[in-house]
Amino acid sequence: MSTIADRKHSVLVVDDHEIVVKGICAAIAEKPDWQVVASTTDPAHALTLIADLRPEVAVFDYSMARMDGVELTRRALELHPPLKVIIFTMHYNDIVIRDALLAGAQGFILKSDLTRTLDAGLDALALGEPFLPGPAANVLLRAYLGKPAAEAPSLTAREREIIKLIALGHSGKEIAIKLAISPKTVDVHRTSIHRKLNLRNLADLVRYSVRNGLIEP
Repeated sequence: MSTIADRKHSVLVVDDHEIVVKGICAAIAEKPDWQVVASTTDPAHALTLIADLRPEVAVFDYSMARMDGVELTRRALELHPPLKVIIFTMHYNDIVIRDALLAGAQGFILKSDLTRTLDAGLDALALGEPFLPGPAANVLLRAYLGKPAAEAPSLTAREREIIKLIALGHSGKEIAIKLAISPKTVDVHRTSIHRKLNLRNLADLVRYSVRNGLIEP
């Protein structure tokens, strides 16, 4: 005889911040047809959970220090191809959408809209439908039409200088000397760059620089 849990859609939640994981799990717990079968702050552990539990849907953070959501999606689908993945992120831009789709993600949710759109996103994936709310759909449409999607938001000329120098391996002190600004100003710009582009670590920054022609691969 089947149990209530057997009739529920299963979800795995992965974010490297425990408070975010708890918030998402609490939101899903309010949906009678869904249950969180596992959650973790460790992307590597998530792969073990996917192999063992075979969840129907996974909710991955885009920016995680040890393994980003795109790479986690790629590896997860190699282990369990039927898995449906929702990526949630601070900002949409062409890089986020393109890379996540190519990795196999089927849905996107902005963190600022998480409580409002999570239900719709889960229900869409359960029906086999992609979930692309307005901003994500607009980015995808512009890419399809061959029109460049604007960064969200755009970098200043000085920020582009700094991101290039960071990607090339220069330290904050070296950048300050090269640009004749203070190390504190470099740090301010670095923080702004990471916030604007939804970057969490140096690897994210280097990937952005290569994809946007700031440095050679």
